[in-house]
Order: sequence, then structure tokens, then C-alpha cells
Amino acid sequence: MDQNTPTADELSNATITDDTGTPIGRVVDIEMEGESISAIIVDVGAFLESETRLVRMPLDVLLISEQTEGAPKNIITTMTSEEIGALPVQD
Repeated sequence: MDQNTPTADELSNATITDDTGTPIGRVVDIEMEGESISAIIVDVGAFLESETRLVRMPLDVLLISEQTEGAPKNIITTMTSEEIGALPVQD
């Protein structure tokens, strides 16, 4: 596994931020294909100033980086607020 590929444990309940470090949501579910993570379900309601809003984010819009040795990984989305607002709501 690539060191930048997140594990389910790292993503579970993780906070997702934008590229400025502003929190945009929290991971509430993880979609799996076999043993690989295919997407995450993120609650972005607070970021969009609405009630709970669950959206599906594929891993290819996420950047995973480690701050320092032993520190939690930063999970950053490359999506803009407009792109996040346009994502379809998940049930």
C-alpha cells in the first residue's frame, strides 16, 4: 500500500479540510470495493451552513499527507465549495 493511501482506520471520523485548512466536513462512512476504499461519505452540512448533508467523495479528490512522524494524516479535498455544494446528497 502506498504511504499516501489512507486506511479505513485513518479515514473513520476524520475531518476533511480544504486547501487553506478550513474544515469542510467529517467522514461518516467508507465505501469499499473488496479490500480497497473506493469513496468516502462526508457530512458537509456545517460547511455549507445547512443541516446534515451527506455527500460521496471519491478518493481522487483527496490529498493525504502526514504532518510529522506519528501525527495524524491531513486529509484535504481538492474540490471547491461550489463543487462540494453540487454533489448529490446521499441517503
